[in-house]
Amino acid sequence: MLQSPLFEQYAALQPALMDYHGWEIPSSFSSIEDEYWALRNGAGLLDLSYRGRLLVRGEDAPRFLHGMVSNEVKGLEVGQGNYAFVLDPRGHILADTRVLRLDAETFLLDCEPQLLEVI
Repeated sequence: MLQSPLFEQYAALQPALMDYHGWEIPSSFSSIEDEYWALRNGAGLLDLSYRGRLLVRGEDAPRFLHGMVSNEVKGLEVGQGNYAFVLDPRGHILADTRVLRLDAETFLLDCEPQLLEVI
């Protein structure tokens, strides 16, 4: 089973673990109420190492993605992102993703791990 690079740090806290598409991830660290108050009064960390990630890069990347997803990507500034559907040639939804523009010719697509192959 795959584990996050942060696994050893949070394993010391003895969380309840679950299998999520082949990744061993924490489902909780304590009671829902305790976790709620920790977030309300402090801060929280969500480890998303298990997510599917795909880089699309090259001079033609903005035009290519513009034709493949349902949301505007050409106009995104570096550091901006949006949520979009990945479409087939007839406009049917294949998957959903978050698109982040890393630089003028590079985009990061973030998706559920089981959708990576589809995308």
